[in-house]
Amino acid sequence: MGHQQALSCPDRWARKLRTQCLSLPRFLLMFATVLCSHYNSALTTAVVGAIKNVSVAYIGMLVGGDYIFSVLNFVGLNICMAGGLRYSFLTLGSQLKPNQTDEENVPVDMKS
Repeated sequence: MGHQQALSCPDRWARKLRTQCLSLPRFLLMFATVLCSHYNSALTTAVVGAIKNVSVAYIGMLVGGDYIFSVLNFVGLNICMAGGLRYSFLTLGSQLKPNQTDEENVPVDMKS
C-alpha cells in the first residue's frame, strides 16, 4: 500500500502543476479582455474578439492536423468568417456614426 501511494504522489503533483500552469494564461486572457473593455468600448472588444476568433480558426486549420481540406468546406468556412466580420464591423460603424437628430436640433444661428 505504501509503495502504491508513493508512486501516485508524483502523478498528483504533476496534475496540480499542469492545472496551475494552464490557469495563468486563462487569467491573463481574462485580464486583457477586461483591460481592453476598460480603455475601449465593449463593442470594440467584441470586434477584436471576432478578429481573434477568425485568426484562431485559420491557424487551427493549418496547424491542428484534424482539418480535411475540401473546396466546399473551405468556401463555407470563408463565407462564415466573412459574415461574422462584416456583422461586427457594420455594428461598430453604426455605433461610431454621430446622430443626425442632434445636428437638426441646433439653432440656425449656432451653426457655422
